[in-house]
Amino acid sequence: MTIAKDLSRHLLLNTVIAATSLLAGLAGKFAIDLTALAAEAIWPSISKQLLLQALLLSLVLLIPTCLILFWLVLKARGRKFAFGVNWDRKGTPFCPACDVAMHLTSVGEPDSDGLKCPRCAEFVWLIDEDTQATVSMRQAKRFVREKG
Repeated sequence: MTIAKDLSRHLLLNTVIAATSLLAGLAGKFAIDLTALAAEAIWPSISKQLLLQALLLSLVLLIPTCLILFWLVLKARGRKFAFGVNWDRKGTPFCPACDVAMHLTSVGEPDSDGLKCPRCAEFVWLIDEDTQATVSMRQAKRFVREKG
């Protein structure tokens, strides 16, 4: 279930990036077509100051959007999915549903630990995907650091 959530989140991120790129391309194409059609009628009445202000406004809106998308892509690539959760390079587990650092919840057995999200209250057992056996937090961190 958590693998499906993680995959759907990555698919959503890729879809948002693709849609943003498509919209930017369509907006650019529309602007070029509109400029070509209306240039003869509108161009003499537009001041250079208005054009510069429009260019500045578009840059002010475009640059933060690009930076946010770049940050989201870097953030998504910096995590590794293992044992049902996302792990950063330091070995901190993050909730696969809402991407918040999870808290260790010991269930009393020495070789099995669970993680609970403080935001959405999702509970995830640390389970090895290959053997379907539960593992301890120490084993999971060691594995993630070695393979990371």
